[in-house]
Order: sequence, then C-alpha cells, then structure tokens
Amino acid sequence: MTTFYWLVPRDNLVGNSFVADRCDLKGFEENDFYRGDAIKSWPSAVTFRASTAKLDGDLDDFVVNNAMVPLITMRLLKFIQGLSTLHFQALPARAVSSSGNEIPVFVLNFTELPEGLDLARTVVDRYPDNWSDESRRGKIWTVRRRVLVRNRVEMLDFFRVKEYPEDLFASERFRSGFESARMTGVSFDRVRLS
Repeated sequence: MTTFYWLVPRDNLVGNSFVADRCDLKGFEENDFYRGDAIKSWPSAVTFRASTAKLDGDLDDFVVNNAMVPLITMRLLKFIQGLSTLHFQALPARAVSSSGNEIPVFVLNFTELPEGLDLARTVVDRYPDNWSDESRRGKIWTVRRRVLVRNRVEMLDFFRVKEYPEDLFASERFRSGFESARMTGVSFDRVRLS
C-alpha cells in the first residue's frame, strides 16, 4: 500500500537559503500555473532575483520565491523525470543573485490534474458568498486536512489535484528518493487515503 504526502512548502531548507524576492514572470501570474493548461508561449527572460546579498544563499531544490510558484533546480527536475507523473512542463527560468550570478531553474506547470481530493472527507475553508472577487465565491480558500482518493492517484509519484491545485503531493517513492538525495525546500506531511 502506497503512502502519500502533501509537500509543505518553504520547509526543510538549507541553512542559508537563496530567496527570490524580486520575481519577473513577464506577465504571468501564480494562478497561471494552477489551471492545468499548457503554456504555449513562454518568454526566455523569466527571472527570480535576490535583491540583497543577505538573500544570496544556496539554492534549495524547491527554490524559495515570493511569487509562490513551484520553482525547482535541474537536479530535482532530473529526479522527477524518472518518476510516474502526469504531463507537466518544465519552463526555463533563471535564479539571479544580487551580484548578477545566474543559475538555470524551472517553473513546474502541470498540464494534467487528476480529480484526486476526496471532498467529502477533506476539511476545507471556502471563500464566503459575499467575497469581493465573485469568481472565488464558494471555492476552496484553504485545506486544513487532506484526503486523497486512492484509485485516482495510486499510480502517481508527484502531482497536483484539480480540486485544489495550489498543493503538491508525492508518493513514498518520491519522498524516499528526495530525502536519500538530501534535497531541500519542502517537508512531507502524510495524507489520508479513501
């Protein structure tokens, strides 16, 4: 029986993490990576910049960034490519230190999102019916306890779900390989299955 985890962002960090506090997505927004749609035209000059030397630490494999997009290193991308995942894009970008040094990184964009969250057993908060942005009314605001539908995710090692695509999930195989390779940037919170 496979165990699954919610990836807790900005956790299990290197001692002195690189933090991209100036993110230039060239017109794209965080929500563009939650829709499950392919991005057909990706600009070449997307950057994630540390504005001061204090933020110029070492890159975590899930790179800390204020745009809150899933930004990963080449090492993590190679690891993910060897696992069972649904379709995703690895969109090239650059992590740039305050002194101008650049390192290639990738924004993950999942283009397939399974209906994997058991909404009857998952504990969520929803946007109120009088929320100022009408498009969000009644939708999931945050998830307090996650429950996945086993038969919809059991063959996957790394994925997002359609019901709440802000979260990343991983199998035991992912967690074990990630930790064995001493990768950083997330921790793992075990989720229930139905």
